[in-house]
Amino acid sequence: MNPAPESPPGDAAAEDLARPKGLVALWRQRAGLRFLVVGALNTVIGLILYSGFILAGLRPEIALMVSTVLGVLNNFFTTGGLVFGNRDPRRLLRFVAAYALMYAVNTALLDVLIHLTGIGPIAAQAICIGPVLCLNFLVQRRLVFAA
Repeated sequence: MNPAPESPPGDAAAEDLARPKGLVALWRQRAGLRFLVVGALNTVIGLILYSGFILAGLRPEIALMVSTVLGVLNNFFTTGGLVFGNRDPRRLLRFVAAYALMYAVNTALLDVLIHLTGIGPIAAQAICIGPVLCLNFLVQRRLVFAA
């Protein structure tokens, strides 16, 4: 009995069979999706920390700073490793600088929402997450973990 002939290089059907399917393929192929999933987990942790500090009586700016500082190292390894495939410690300084920028932008937005609209500090921070998240992805992709 003769074995089945191998597919020639570039055979689309053979390549399609070798590709991962479903969620695994999406995870591997989409940095944006990985960023959202990993970022969502990191964001939930950060919002819980921030809320705890607010409930403990810290001012919003201080609560934001402390929760951001606590999350930076964890975020470096999860974002760098799981999203961009790079945990090179030489990128940590750029990562920290990016977080400093995100903190400044977040603080400015938080201040505007609290003082100009009268929204409470927890709700205001929840609103800030979207725009800061989008900016953070662009900065991480283009400046921190760019090849």
